Amino acid sequence: MMEEEALRSYGAAALARERMTADGMVEPGWSGPADVQNSFASWYGSATRLGATAEELDNAVEVARAERKAKLIEEENEVLARDALQAGLLNEVAAAIDYDPGIAPW
Repeated sequence: MMEEEALRSYGAAALARERMTADGMVEPGWSGPADVQNSFASWYGSATRLGATAEELDNAVEVARAERKAKLIEEENEVLARDALQAGLLNEVAAAIDYDPGIAPW
C-alpha cells in the first residue's frame, strides 16, 4: 500500500512538474514552483526507496495523466450540462412570454 501511495503521489507531482516546465504555470493545489519541485523530489525518493522501478514510475505518470484527463472531461461535461439547462430555461421563458426576436422592440 505504501508503494502504491508513493507512486500515485509521485505521478501527480511529476505531471504537475511536467506541465509547469512546459508552460510555466503552476496548477491549482500547488503553492508555487518550489512546492512542485520539492514534492516531486520527495515522492520520487520515497517511491524508489520502496523499490519502484522506472517502468512503474512511468506508469504512475500515465495514470496521473489519465485521471487528470478524466477530471477535465467531467468538468467540461458539467459546464455543458449547466449551459444546456440555462438555454432550456431561457427557451421556456421566451415561450412563456411569447418572445419573438424578429419583432422585439430592443
